[in-house]
Amino acid sequence: MAQKLQILAIIAAFLVGFATGGGLVKFFWQRENLAEITALQEQTKQALENAEQQKKQAAEIQSDLLARLATADSSNRGRLRDIERLREQLRAMPSTASDTSGTCQKRLAQCRNFLAEGIELSNEGRELAERIAIKKDGLAKLAQ
Repeated sequence: MAQKLQILAIIAAFLVGFATGGGLVKFFWQRENLAEITALQEQTKQALENAEQQKKQAAEIQSDLLARLATADSSNRGRLRDIERLREQLRAMPSTASDTSGTCQKRLAQCRNFLAEGIELSNEGRELAERIAIKKDGLAKLAQ
């Protein structure tokens, strides 16, 4: 009977050791998983913060470009008004009959050319500013 008790005690000790060891393995496994989950949560939090910061930067850039576009457009409109005023003044000027060599007409033609070139450059600048604003809008939407 003592031998049976020893066998039962050995079996009971084995089962207790197995159950305890299994519990320890489970505990360490859960602790590793918890560390991995915590690391992933921290990475996710960092990525979200970075995305939010980039979104703010894109919004600031976009608002700056829109302000520049508005300024350029206003400046362009002012220049166009000035050009139109100069054209009206030029039309109101009497013809120069005393200018036999035509230097005055040459100068006026050159001024007209400069004014036309200025208008073209101003329009190109406005169009370029609009294209930049559109591209920045697209980038801002992608960043979101």
